[in-house]
Amino acid sequence: MSIYIIYLKHNNNTTTKENVMTTVSDYDIAVIENETTPDPRYSNKRNKQAFDMFVKGIRYREEITEQLTARLIAKQLGLSNEQVKKTVHTAPYDVEFKVKDARYTRGYKTVRIEVKSAIANVGCFKKGCNSFQYQKVKPNNFDYIFFYEVNPYDGLIVKWTTRKEVFEFVRYKTEFENGYNINISNLRDSQKIKLYDIEDFPPCEG
Repeated sequence: MSIYIIYLKHNNNTTTKENVMTTVSDYDIAVIENETTPDPRYSNKRNKQAFDMFVKGIRYREEITEQLTARLIAKQLGLSNEQVKKTVHTAPYDVEFKVKDARYTRGYKTVRIEVKSAIANVGCFKKGCNSFQYQKVKPNNFDYIFFYEVNPYDGLIVKWTTRKEVFEFVRYKTEFENGYNINISNLRDSQKIKLYDIEDFPPCEG
C-alpha cells in the first residue's frame, strides 16, 4: 500500500490540480516509525541489508529469500533460472527443480526446497546473545531446507540442510498444527543441527 500526495497549485486565486504525484511507500513509513521508536536490533547504520529486511516486513523477506534461493541453486547446479522455479505462495514448498532419476516412471524427480528466514529475538539480543526462530517447518513437505538468518551486524546469512537432519533435530520437540518451530542461535556455528554452505549443495540425494 502507498500513500499518494497530490500537490495543489495556486493561480489567480484558483486552485488547480497538477498531474504529478509523489508516493510515500510502506517502507518510507516504516523507516520513520523506526527512527521515532528505534528497534534495538536493527539500524541503517549497523547494517543496511539487515535493516531493510527487518523494516520491509515478513512478506518482502519471504519473496526475496525465495527468489535468492532459486538463483543460488541454479548457479550452483549450472541450471537456468527457468529450470529452478519459485513456486506459488500457496504451494507446500517454495522452490523446485527436476533431476534425472531412473526410479521414476517419467525418468526424473522433482526436488522440493523449503525456505525459512528469521530475525533476531529481541529479548535475547538485549541480553547480548542471539536466537533466531524458524517457524512452521514441515519436514514432510520438502527434500532440503534453506535457512536465512537476518543478522543485525552482518546481514543475510544462508545455510541449508536435509529433511533427514531436520527430522533428527525435532525428534523430541513439539509439532504444532502448522509444523515445528526451530531455534538456532547461529547458522555459522550450530552445534545442534548439521548445516551446509551453498557450495556443498548436491544435485540430488540418492
